[in-house]
Amino acid sequence: MSYAGVKLAGSKPFWQSAQKDLIAQIRAPDTGTPHVFFTCSSADIQWPDMHQHMPNNDPEIPENATSYRTRMNDLNNNPAIAAYYFQKGWQIFFEEVIKPKFKIKDYWWRYEWQHRGSSHIHGFFWMEDAPSVNALNRDDAESVEVFLHFWDQYVSTWHPDKDCPPAAIHPSAQLFNTLQDTKQELAEMLNRLQRHTKCAPGYCERRKKDTGATFCRFGYPKACRDFSELSKDANRDFVELNTRRNDELLNSYNATFILGWRANIDFRPVINKEAVIAYVAKYASKGESSSSFYQDILH
Repeated sequence: MSYAGVKLAGSKPFWQSAQKDLIAQIRAPDTGTPHVFFTCSSADIQWPDMHQHMPNNDPEIPENATSYRTRMNDLNNNPAIAAYYFQKGWQIFFEEVIKPKFKIKDYWWRYEWQHRGSSHIHGFFWMEDAPSVNALNRDDAESVEVFLHFWDQYVSTWHPDKDCPPAAIHPSAQLFNTLQDTKQELAEMLNRLQRHTKCAPGYCERRKKDTGATFCRFGYPKACRDFSELSKDANRDFVELNTRRNDELLNSYNATFILGWRANIDFRPVINKEAVIAYVAKYASKGESSSSFYQDILH
């Protein structure tokens, strides 16, 4: 039964097999540790080019003028359209933009759905020119400098204008033919999508066992700095890349990635091979939630 379940997408044997394959890919000498961990969320309420495919779309009404209630009803009643659009949109964005831009030589990802059905994707990239994490020597200043210089080209926590006023239209709801990819558009998008707004119990707020003090599991607010470095932030037990920062609440981003995808992203380099394997084993290839027993459903 377990062997047969390997081919049943979403089953526990399926994800156990995927987990083993990914860990083997990370440990293989020709691929090694991935260079980037990424997440892409869906702006499924705002994306106008997705809602034009909904059955109740009215071409006489501007796409970005459709009411919030109408868009929510369309999403609830047509989840397959939203999921298909997300998957097809990601595949095209990856092939036409991400793969050539970042010189991707290998990759792994999985799609997931939040409780309300909103799509998102987690994954890893292997890049042709990125420095090897396994060769990084944190005690060697030259090795660290090479590593930092490379990633400063791709990862940023520097806000072009954190005091930029909110956009008249949600940045994700703007039509593509109206965009110019300016610094103002980037600032509006970062303010709306990439800033850690507030900590909340059950999401990112945690308590220390010894003192009972609360802290953010993502490490916010983060200290501003004029130069990038490999270091530990307060309440973090591991070394990570802290790029130069002028906004203590800004999540890391890549400008090409977020301007093209038009929704919340996470884009960060991998620092530790074993941490990646631990993450893979714990989360990235976890099985889906079990279905209810037939007897319970019938009852």
